[in-house]
Amino acid sequence: MVHLIEQYYPHLVPHITPVVSPLQAHTKMLKAALGEDIGVVFIGPCVAKKERS
Repeated sequence: MVHLIEQYYPHLVPHITPVVSPLQAHTKMLKAALGEDIGVVFIGPCVAKKERS
């Protein structure tokens, strides 16, 4: 959704709420619980996520 707004409605970008995705929140939780030195791997079906990396 963010990419759509950035690309087609750039005037709305200042109104996007700066929150992390559920994946990012879970990663932060895992690192807090298990230590910063763990590796986290995400495997998902969404091809669009490759573009944002």
